[in-house]
Amino acid sequence: MKGSWVYVAVALAAAAYVGGCLGGQDSNLNSNATYVILSAPDFKALIEGGNVFLLDVYVPKQTQLIGTDATIPYDKIKENAERLPQKSATIAVYCKSGEMAKLAAKDLVDLGYTNVYVLEGGTDAWRAAGYDI
Repeated sequence: MKGSWVYVAVALAAAAYVGGCLGGQDSNLNSNATYVILSAPDFKALIEGGNVFLLDVYVPKQTQLIGTDATIPYDKIKENAERLPQKSATIAVYCKSGEMAKLAAKDLVDLGYTNVYVLEGGTDAWRAAGYDI
């Protein structure tokens, strides 16, 4: 009987841990505390809609998407805050695979940005979708 309580406690702890991991910044809902991950077609529609600050965060420098407004290394976002638009601006962030963009998006949210979007799969996914760079 005592052993079964240990299993229950371990299961509850594991569930809490997994819930915490899944409840992080990778959100499909846009709120003041998250960023939104978009597929290549949705990201393309967002930037083609206009009034979007397009930010490349890949290190080392890569071939950029047409219309990129700034290149800031993913780990230098906070140090380069003066190069960013107003906090209410829509910012579309990308890199090569999407991972650096997620880290940069977290920093943007930490700085108070509320309309942050990440290209899922980065420029690799962009190219795979057949879009030009």
